[in-house]
Amino acid sequence: MNLRELELCLERSWNRDTCYSPMREKWSRDNPTIGQCTATSLVVKDYFGGDIVFCFAVTPNGDRESHFFNRLRYRNVDFTRRQFPDGTVFVEERIMEKGHILSMPEGVNERYAILRERVSQGLK
Repeated sequence: MNLRELELCLERSWNRDTCYSPMREKWSRDNPTIGQCTATSLVVKDYFGGDIVFCFAVTPNGDRESHFFNRLRYRNVDFTRRQFPDGTVFVEERIMEKGHILSMPEGVNERYAILRERVSQGLK
């Protein structure tokens, strides 16, 4: 498997139940990346290792949202970047440990488990 195959499988696996709960009202098949960054970054780490990076996405209108993506051998992999408008900047990056992310509230464990299982089945 390569990164593109994993990306396609993730796209087929995202749904409202894998979305960060405060963003579920905004989630749709038209913009399936909304609220998927945390669980997605955990699944990418499962398959390719590397680091999970936490940062803030600052949109052109000044909104500030937390965001997660992966860094693999000095290459950023961000399958959920499309949830933000053009012109968004990412600031205050820091590496986060998987265990710390899994201890976060808002159903991270559950969303990750659902996404991980769907991806595992989808890659078979």
